[in-house]
Amino acid sequence: MDQGPRYAIYFVPAADSNFYRYGSSILGYDCYTGKTLDFPEGSGDQAVNWSQITAQPRRYGFHATMKAPFHLSPSCTEPQLVNALQSFAGLGHAVHSFAPTVTMLDDFFAIVPLQADAALDVLAASCTTIFDAYRAPMSPQERARRIALGLSQSQIRISTAGAIPTRSRNSAFI
Repeated sequence: MDQGPRYAIYFVPAADSNFYRYGSSILGYDCYTGKTLDFPEGSGDQAVNWSQITAQPRRYGFHATMKAPFHLSPSCTEPQLVNALQSFAGLGHAVHSFAPTVTMLDDFFAIVPLQADAALDVLAASCTTIFDAYRAPMSPQERARRIALGLSQSQIRISTAGAIPTRSRNSAFI
């Protein structure tokens, strides 16, 4: 059964920020321009196929997932979702900066805060919770697919609620 398009909420740093330029160069892709980028100096280790190991995250660009992809509830419209997102963005959630570290989340590397950050935790939790109202329930087929992936019952409950089960409490950049 086709549930229509999937929606997600991502944060992408400003295109002119050092953080974005570095993250994009690691992936070899600029999601603002759609252009392929040169990998940073020193990443040309012949033992590592940099292009191959960044192929999957390159499809999405350098970003933080605030609300994992979801299908829209039949009782909601896309304009309602857009309006809610604009209202949410206008609330002025302030996350000033954090000391980053790199960690593995499932099968990809992610940049996450070195230490817990209350403001970032509140932003991530608010985004997930508020936009749950717009998310369609998980289909039986999607639930079966996640069980087949070997997720624990706890991870399935989290993913049923519309979050990414392997995510740390904070959002992560890939």
